[in-house]
Amino acid sequence: KLLGFDEAEKRGFQGADEAVAFADTGLDRGDLKNIHTDFSGRVGQPSIFGLFSKSWEDPDGHGTHVAGLIAGSGEASGRRIQGGAVSATLIPQSLWSPKLGNMSIPARVKDMFGKAYVAGARIHTNSWGSIASLGVYDSMAQQVDEYVHANPEFLVLFAAGNGGEDLDRDGRIDGGSIAAPGTAKNVLTVGASKNQVLKGGIQAKMIDLKVGRDRWSAEPLASSRLSDNDRGLAAFSSRGPTQDGRLKPEVVAPGTNILSTRSQSSGADVLWGAYNDMYVWSGGTSMSTPLVAAAAAVVREYLIKDRKIASPTAALMKGVLMHSADDLF
Repeated sequence: KLLGFDEAEKRGFQGADEAVAFADTGLDRGDLKNIHTDFSGRVGQPSIFGLFSKSWEDPDGHGTHVAGLIAGSGEASGRRIQGGAVSATLIPQSLWSPKLGNMSIPARVKDMFGKAYVAGARIHTNSWGSIASLGVYDSMAQQVDEYVHANPEFLVLFAAGNGGEDLDRDGRIDGGSIAAPGTAKNVLTVGASKNQVLKGGIQAKMIDLKVGRDRWSAEPLASSRLSDNDRGLAAFSSRGPTQDGRLKPEVVAPGTNILSTRSQSSGADVLWGAYNDMYVWSGGTSMSTPLVAAAAAVVREYLIKDRKIASPTAALMKGVLMHSADDLF
């Protein structure tokens, strides 16, 4: 409701005929014939980019949660827990490396983007970034920009990162913490606002979290909670500007105590806590970004069907999303 998906659905827009690619830890069991009920019949051609990996299974749980936010049908919850673009097709791209026990990013991101493009995706969402390159326009950001410049219909989204902190203890989050390649110029970078959820997930004051005393010890941050105000920004959400002075992120979306699909892979993490066998809580700009990707799918469907724009550019979709957003200031 906070993102207006209900209103879009009433007008008949649910991301139909759109394909959204996501590069993450994989998807569920990595088996189209034995997949979470919420993804049945809605997954396109998967691809594998994780180092030494031969599967797109999600042993972590992060990627499955992301996928549910984009286009989960909600079948396992009686349609109560759904993604934003329930009629869109998902294109999973697994970055999980069993060798590293983490995601590994291909050296040439154009190979990953290219596979998604050929599979029909014109929206590509990424909930990962480098905390070693905060605010920096690095070579990976340049690669992403070059691909979008060469393929102007291809909208790429990146999570801003979860590096927000108040190290000078003035009660305000410090700037300059956007993770690359969310620093790229041609992407839509997404930060996290607060959800309004008072039960479930993680319910604690910011100062009482594991890293709270180091990062959010001054008021009003210290006493605030993760999901107590849907008009607020999440304290952990990375802030701009970039080191070269550009404003980032361009938009924010709810990223605290978000409920979505649970990976059925054996041993998958329960993230911010289990809701039941089929759903888990989680949070971070990792969750905000796929919600905006879902919104992009709905916007693209609208531009094509209602405004009769046959091939909407990424710049147009980015502009529509930015300038139709509510100001939380």
